[in-house]
Amino acid sequence: MTWQITFEQIKREQPRAANLLSLMSYFHAQNIPEYMLHNYNSSFADKEDSDDDDDNDDDNDYDDDDDDDGDFEDDLHVLQGYSLISMTATSGFCEMHSLVQFCTKVWISKFGRAKRWKRLFLQSASQHFPSGVFETWEQCQTLMPHVEPLLNVKPPGESD
Repeated sequence: MTWQITFEQIKREQPRAANLLSLMSYFHAQNIPEYMLHNYNSSFADKEDSDDDDDNDDDNDYDDDDDDDGDFEDDLHVLQGYSLISMTATSGFCEMHSLVQFCTKVWISKFGRAKRWKRLFLQSASQHFPSGVFETWEQCQTLMPHVEPLLNVKPPGESD
């Protein structure tokens, strides 16, 4: 109940920060790269309809330039102020406790927006994941914990 009150307050007072928290909940809880989060307030993320209409959404209906870096930093600070996320010792990365992550996903599901945020995460991951050539292996290693759970997910409509 306390989590829900906190999430509702953030959504009411700082909707951009609520969007950022929603997107972050689909990443691995540790070492979330900030550069993958900048599309959290895109027009795609802001659509108010439910997940029921997701199949009609344009997969490319977002633009990383929608976010101003100052707003992004402000939203990070809001979430830090509520102790929902923290910055890592490595610059450019943040983390969230797995319980916060779980509660955020439950909260998102309550509003029927889970598919939307998962799709936005998938778009960000596909946009930022490197080709896999030797020169990008270090970046691949950094991003692998975030995309690894997707390797066992079958596309909709595919059976065993």
